[in-house]
Amino acid sequence: MDAEGFVPFLGKTDASPEVAKLLASLGVKKQPKLKKGDLYVYVQLPKNGLVLVFRESDDPKTSQIFLAGVQLYSEAEDGFKNFAGKLPGGVVFSDTKAEVRKKLGKPTRSKEQLRTDYWEKKGHVLSVEYTRETGEVQTVDLSVPLK
Repeated sequence: MDAEGFVPFLGKTDASPEVAKLLASLGVKKQPKLKKGDLYVYVQLPKNGLVLVFRESDDPKTSQIFLAGVQLYSEAEDGFKNFAGKLPGGVVFSDTKAEVRKKLGKPTRSKEQLRTDYWEKKGHVLSVEYTRETGEVQTVDLSVPLK
């Protein structure tokens, strides 16, 4: 699956048929569960260069969690293989910050200390983190907008 293919799943609960199908397609056999006191559950798939981030619902009446983000990793992250699908906007892991900005346009905001650029998209946020050593793309993150 390409990066953009994850966007329709963002914000959907773990109980939704769509998310169940996504997890099955990725070979995840164990349903993600939030541990008491935790705010997030991370489903790590390092061989796929992928981490799914689930967050507790804002609704106190439910114990459901929802898909809050999808992190796409390069081999620059210890223990991860490169995400094999296409990244948004034609970005590739060997791109530098200047090349990413040329492809995606000026970021909505940047956090230099985190080496990360952010773009507000329709219904989600796209962020790109760059490596300290080479300045190339290390991680691409697709997430629900914060409220």
